Amino acid sequence: MNPLKHLTTWIKNLNVQQLGFATFLLFLAGFVLASIGYSIIRLNAHPELLEETHTLTDVAEQTSGDLISLTETRNGKPKWIIKVKSIQYNSENTQAAMEMVTGTIYNEEGGVLLNFIAPKGRFYKENSRIELTKTVELQSPSAQITMKAPFMTWSSLKDEIEASGGIVFSKQDFGRTLANKAVFAMDFSAIELYGNVQTWLGNTASAGSQT
Repeated sequence: MNPLKHLTTWIKNLNVQQLGFATFLLFLAGFVLASIGYSIIRLNAHPELLEETHTLTDVAEQTSGDLISLTETRNGKPKWIIKVKSIQYNSENTQAAMEMVTGTIYNEEGGVLLNFIAPKGRFYKENSRIELTKTVELQSPSAQITMKAPFMTWSSLKDEIEASGGIVFSKQDFGRTLANKAVFAMDFSAIELYGNVQTWLGNTASAGSQT
């Protein structure tokens, strides 16, 4: 039997009260189908919505004695904590200049990934990005690596750090490595060196470049 003809016959046999209820059900069904269709179209138009995205938490600011602390949390645990001597926000309150910066970056379990200090820094609220300048010193307790560089930056959206301006890496019981630029994972599981790369193993020096 033709479904449309069957539906028309069924509607004709309804009384006024039943017809009103049937109309409401048809409207509700149409609304649900339209909502599903819109969601499908939206996901097709924006495939990134299907992927897991990082949601930035509010960065909390606290003052303790002479130091100001900035903290970003993840699942109730600190993702990073920065302590500064002074902080000055711009007029739009979107970024801040910091002085006498010390900080710690944590892993998901709450363990320390990195410690760092720098005379100056800048914090960008939009992407939770931090820039450090003027002789940055960074130390990884687990990898037993230290780094010194004129410039370093990282964002909470990425688990990697970029340093530049003439970098010196030192690893306990290994030696030193110099480079113009480096991009590396926060746990030092991966590292890329660029420009005038030189490595000293004990008293032996080997020089080369990696791009």
